Amino acid sequence: MELTPKNQLIFNEMIRKFIKVVEIYLEEGNLKKQLNYANVQGMPYVVIIGEDEVSTGEMVVKNMTTGEQNKQMM
Repeated sequence: MELTPKNQLIFNEMIRKFIKVVEIYLEEGNLKKQLNYANVQGMPYVVIIGEDEVSTGEMVVKNMTTGEQNKQMM
C-alpha cells in the first residue's frame, strides 16, 4: 500500500493521540514478513492498515504477545 497524504494524516493523528514510538515498514513484502519483522524487533503492538482497512475506515491493532487482534475506527 502506498503511503498517501491521507494515510500520513492518519499515522500522524495516531502518533499524537496514542503512540510514543512508531516505525513504518516501507520495504516490499507480504504481511507475514512484516509481522515477523515486528516480532523480531520486540514490538508489543502493531497497527495494520491495508487497502481493506482504508476502505472501511478501520485499522487492526494486534497484540504481538497474545496474538489478539481488534478493529478500531481510524
